[in-house]
Order: sequence, then structure tokens, then C-alpha cells
Amino acid sequence: MMKILAFVAVLCGGLFVNATESLAAVTAMVNTTDVAEGATLQLIIKSDSDPIHEPQLEGLQKHFVITGRQQSYQKSIINGRLKAEKTWVFNLMPNKLGKLTIPAIRMGNEKTKPIEINVTKATSRAGSGAAAGAGAGGVTTVTSQIPTGAVPAVQGRRDQNAQTAQQESGVDVFIEGGVENKNPYVQSQVVYVARLYSATKIEQGTWPPPAVVDALIEPLGDDIYFQDSRKGRIYNVVERRYVIFPQKSGRLEIPPSEFVGTVFSGASGARGLMSFGFGAAGTVLGGFGATESLKVRSDPVVINVLPKPAGFNGKWWLPAYNLKLSESFEPAAASFKVDEAVTRTITIEATGLLAAQLPDVSFGNMSGVKVYPGKAEKSNRVMDKGIVGKLEKSEVLIPLESGELTIPAIEIKWWNVASRHMETAVIPERKVVVEGSSLAHKTLETKPSESLDSVQDDEPEKTSSKKGLWNLRNSVLVGIITLLLSVVVTLMYFLFRKQTHTNPAKKEEKSKRQYFKDLEDAVKSDKDNPKQVADALMKWGHKYWEENPPINVTAIADKLKSPELKKELEELNQSIYAKGQRNNFDKDRLLAVLKSALDAKIKQDKQVKPVPDLYPM
Repeated sequence: MMKILAFVAVLCGGLFVNATESLAAVTAMVNTTDVAEGATLQLIIKSDSDPIHEPQLEGLQKHFVITGRQQSYQKSIINGRLKAEKTWVFNLMPNKLGKLTIPAIRMGNEKTKPIEINVTKATSRAGSGAAAGAGAGGVTTVTSQIPTGAVPAVQGRRDQNAQTAQQESGVDVFIEGGVENKNPYVQSQVVYVARLYSATKIEQGTWPPPAVVDALIEPLGDDIYFQDSRKGRIYNVVERRYVIFPQKSGRLEIPPSEFVGTVFSGASGARGLMSFGFGAAGTVLGGFGATESLKVRSDPVVINVLPKPAGFNGKWWLPAYNLKLSESFEPAAASFKVDEAVTRTITIEATGLLAAQLPDVSFGNMSGVKVYPGKAEKSNRVMDKGIVGKLEKSEVLIPLESGELTIPAIEIKWWNVASRHMETAVIPERKVVVEGSSLAHKTLETKPSESLDSVQDDEPEKTSSKKGLWNLRNSVLVGIITLLLSVVVTLMYFLFRKQTHTNPAKKEEKSKRQYFKDLEDAVKSDKDNPKQVADALMKWGHKYWEENPPINVTAIADKLKSPELKKELEELNQSIYAKGQRNNFDKDRLLAVLKSALDAKIKQDKQVKPVPDLYPM
């Protein structure tokens, strides 16, 4: 009865949650519908619940550059009811003039309404610098460019000869932009550098990355600050670096790097740009005083993108400065035994490629082995030469038979953009010997009756008189013991009948082996049953750790100290609670990783003290 009531409560709770989510509203608004060229506006998206989805902004980036974003979350209780509200704020800079539409922003099954805005041309005036204008409110446009190849090497070490700009000494603020290579290969890395020079105080402004068509662009590290002298005048300089990946061969134009902001008018004060610094949204904040508007931009940069060479015959086009391929095993000194899991991890690292560009390689086929492939983990890090992409992919190997096992070689062909020729990264073929299972042997048991008989057979004969006396004593003892046993058995029978009558539903408690067998049955079931697998796993976990049972399925991974098992259990949770979403849960792989973690724990604990059997093999 209690189980039925609990089920009804859970069902009602689920219906309430679904009803609440169906009533959740998502709205969008802007702080202004009229914006000048080079200025920004704010897009505010609100949800009156705590959604699991984020706003989808793909359509927004067609006509707008996102220069900053922030979000907030609030909870309140009104008349005893919980109210939640989540807000996203995006700073947008239009990239063209005229009537533009902020498209409907989708969040899960909800979406906002489109918003129309009007972008007008900014007021401009001539002049050689911000201080040359008369009156606040105008916009000064200054252009300049770093010569090709003038890319600084490392922060703190500047090539002054390379930093020559065609600027007059009267210009207060200007910007330069340039690349390190004007003839890159398609989909290869191009380092683009923009530098903002200021000899006056900047109050605030925005400095977004250039919107390059048919190319990917990513920031390369943090802003770099230094000072430079131009014709006897000291400038504070902010340097920003980007990596650009052209997606088409041929002519590619990198638009001007553009800064739009306000500067303090007049010459009072000695603080410059270095006193303020840029935030994540590209905004500079300063003090107070009379200000005037300003826009500065670099010249556009044109590069010639080379196609994939005709002589390259690799499976994947990978233009990089360096590419490394390696493998590792867990346990570290992996020994292969029948029915015991070994985790093999393949790592690819490429200098000059994003992790998203790296291939999800196949490990090859192996006979006599059950393979459970895992998902690839991708990451990027910033180095002096640009982006280094990294991909790690693991698989669980379970040998099914003893003997020699051949692990096939893995080869990746890639194009060296520095030497301009093809190279091959290789993990050579490996041959290993699979030993028989260490858990296959059984302990021989001796029967007590056999030992007693052998002892009795060895005893010498007794005299007939002593033997008769001994038999008489034994007969009396046997009679007494038989009578006592009869009384005890009778009492136990009636007590058992009474207990069974008062609690007929009580069953004999299951053992650890039986609970683990239930888990294996749930995994082997043909049905899509992640909830049943989780329930069986929790029952086994509660039985094994009776004194300190796990509070959830992921706590089992913590007890076994297995990060890989934790990933699989998180996939199990996602398949249960994130209905309708794509997930990578594989119950067979989960069981294999669980057994591997248990094997590792058994081996570790045996070095300290004997441990009970965790699961049946």
C-alpha cells in the first residue's frame, strides 16, 4: 500500500512539474530600437522559471556582434509559493545599416518574439585626433595598419622596429591590425593582432572582434598591456590576439578592427588607457569629466588562402604546426586477463588546430575482445604559437579468451604548414599475452565426515568389554540429544508458523551476489530501462555498504574512486531525467566499467586486508 501511495505521489509531482514548465514564459526586450552605427544596444531575455536550456543565439549572429553577456537568477516566495526568474543580458553591436530584426530566440520548446531595430549612420567629422575636434558628441575616425608580419612574439618582449605606424604625432587614439601569414592554408590557423594606442584618457568603449565572413575566429589569450613611443610621444597600448580559421580557399578580407567609445576632452590629468583596462565585454570604464565620442578603426587585411594540396592523401585534412598521437592504459602497468577490463586512452594534440577539428579516430577491430567505446573529451589551450587542440578518447577492453592479442596500429596523416609537406603520426601495433582469469579457480572443500571416517579407521581396536560399555554410553547420550533436538525443533516450528502468519509478506533477505545478479539481469534486458538499471544499482550499493550506504548512484563511483565510472553514472542520470535529449548512455559499457573499478578496488584492498567478494564472476 505504501509503495502505491508513493508511486501516486511521484506521478502527481511529475505532472505538476510538467504543468509548471508548460506555463513557463520566455520574453525578450531591448533598451532601445534606434541605435547609431558602431554603438551597442542591450537584448534582455527573461524566463519566469529555472530552465535547463540556454538561449540559442545562432540566428542572432548574422547581423549582430555579441560584445558582452551576463546573467542573473532570483528566487522569491510570494503568498507561500516559490517564484523563480532567470535573466540574460547581451550587448549587441549591429554590423550593417538599415532595418534589422533580432530573430526569435529559442529556449527548449519556448521562443521569444522577433524585435525590429533601426541602425542609422553615425555623425562623423574630420581631424587627426580626438583632441582636434570642436565640441563633444562628434565621432572621429582614424585608420592605420600593422605591416604584415609585425606580430609580437611573447608578452613583455616587443619588437619596436616592427611597430611602425603611419601616424602623425598629433593623433591621440588610433588602432592597428595585421596578420603573421598572408598565405595560409584553408582551415589552418591565422594569428591576427590588433593594437589600440591611446595618448589620452578613455572613459569607456567597445572593441569587438572583427566579423570575418567564411571563417572561424577565436580569442587568443588575455589582453596585453605595454607602452610604446611614436615620434617622441608616449602611448599606452592594449593588444588583442585572435586565431582565424578560413573555411574557403581564395581571397579573404579581414574587416577593420574597430573601437567605438568616448574620451575625456582637454589635456587635464595624466591617466591613460592603462589605468582602466578591458573587461570580458570589451568595455573600458574611467572617471568623470567632459567627454566626446570617437571611433577608430584599422585598415582591412587581405590574405590569400591556399587550397588543400593535391598531394595530400590523408583521411582527414589537418593543417597544423605539430601533431602528436599517444596512448595510455589504466591500470598504468596493464596486464591482460580473461574477463578483466582494461581502459585504453588515445590522445591527439595538435598545435594550430581547434579541438573541434580533430578526428574521432577508430581504434580498429580486435578478435576475441569485447570493446566498449567511450565518448571523446575535447579541450583547447593557448600557447605562444596559438591554439593547441586536444582530444582524448577511451575504450574499455575485456578479453574473452587467453592467448596472444594483437592491438592494431593507428595512423593519422597531417599537413605540416611550416615545412609544407605531409607527415604521419603513428601508434605502432602492439602484441600482448592474455592470461587466464585469476578468479576462475575454486577452493577445494573437504567434507568433515570424510576426515572423521579416516580418523576412526586409524584407531586401534578396543577390547570387547570396553567397546560394549562405550556403545552403551553413546546410546544414552544419543537418546538424550535426540529428545532435546525434538523439543527444540517443535518450538522453532510453532514460532516460525506464528511469525509467518503475522507477517506473511516477509521474505528471506537477499545476498550481495543476488543483488548484483539482479543488476546484471537489468543490463542484459532488451528494453530501454535506465531507471531499472539505476534502481538495481542502488539496491546492490545499499547491500554492500550497509553501514554507510550511497545516497545516489554517482556516490557509488566516489566510494570506488573511479572517475570513469562517475562519467558513466552521470550519463545514466541524464538518460533518466533529461527526457527527449540526446545522451550517450550505454548500459553494457556501464557494467564493464563498474566491474573494472571493482577489480581495481579488490586488488588494492588485498594489499591491506582481506576483503569480501564484491560481485560474482
